[in-house]
Amino acid sequence: MDRRSAMATVIRGWLEEPGHSLEARVRPAAAELQALVCELTDGSLELDPACAIACQRLLNNLDESPLLNVAGPPEELRSRVRQIRAGFGSRPPAA
Repeated sequence: MDRRSAMATVIRGWLEEPGHSLEARVRPAAAELQALVCELTDGSLELDPACAIACQRLLNNLDESPLLNVAGPPEELRSRVRQIRAGFGSRPPAA
């Protein structure tokens, strides 16, 4: 949860900081990114490890991230965020 919370904080900063250098990339995907923040901070949800890695790459990998690499179309960012969000599921009850 600590890593998920840190990722949510980064995304929230991009969403809330006007004039941020990534604002033009973030704006079209704002609804999906806000939903991702909510899911990342929801302790009742579990995130598939592959999707957690994809989220980390979205935030940190300049070459592969449709957020950080501005050469790709904005729809690619929304698609990637949807793929990450598809990795959330209910956390199984504790035994």
